[in-house]
Amino acid sequence: MIIRLFGHVARKLPIQMFFTVVFYFLYAAVFGVSIVPSIHIVSIGIQRLDPFGAQSVGVYLQFGVLCGVALFAYYMTSVLVIGVCMRLSSLGFKPGRYPAKSFTAWRWLVHGGFFGIAKTMFLPMIRSTGFANIFFRIAGCKIGRNVKINSGSLVDCYLLSIGDNVVVGGDALITCHIVENMHLILERVEIGSNTLIGAQSYITPGITIGENSVIGIGTYLRKGTKLPANSRITSLAGVSYRQAREIERGLDRFYLRKPKDQVPPPEVEQPEEQVE
Repeated sequence: MIIRLFGHVARKLPIQMFFTVVFYFLYAAVFGVSIVPSIHIVSIGIQRLDPFGAQSVGVYLQFGVLCGVALFAYYMTSVLVIGVCMRLSSLGFKPGRYPAKSFTAWRWLVHGGFFGIAKTMFLPMIRSTGFANIFFRIAGCKIGRNVKINSGSLVDCYLLSIGDNVVVGGDALITCHIVENMHLILERVEIGSNTLIGAQSYITPGITIGENSVIGIGTYLRKGTKLPANSRITSLAGVSYRQAREIERGLDRFYLRKPKDQVPPPEVEQPEEQVE
């Protein structure tokens, strides 16, 4: 059995490597297009200032400023180029369940490669700025007014809808896909207006969050959860703040009653039997 499995993997490995190399060349070409304006700016600085032959602090400062401008130009160009590539590669994607070997799943992998470039190369530098909003809008995300995005992990943003006055906390992960039983599952995520998504929260596919809600730091929301307006969710198993506080008060009353060395483990209350 092991020999058969190894032989099956060995036969597929060359094909996988071929497509991997092809896709990497595609990503490298897109990256090359993104740095063209920066190369032009640096070349102008080299021609006019000759920083390698000069021995002047003033020349070095001017050339350093030009390099900084070139870096900024790279970020801005990448927002446009990578954003357009993500938008084009996501055309036709709809919520649904797709086999892992389907054409849609392969296209989704290509799209994920573009997002990987963005997340690694420039998104960390433009978080919490209007440039991040512009990038995600170009990539297909529906974003309302006065939205602050302090995260680069808005995965499958073409299925994401964000209302007005929403704050997405640092390193929050919002994903519109999940892989189960060798199937790619795509579902929409909707975040209502005036909502706060706490830092390092994990929002999974199919989530709907009503308006004026607060999602606490580190909260995990299960796939398909529907939260009404004015919800207050904490990271403690996704329960409400009121329920979390009741749990804390119960523990305080229990442990403050006796010395620590005499406190037995808490008992689990059994439901009472109903007598008809």
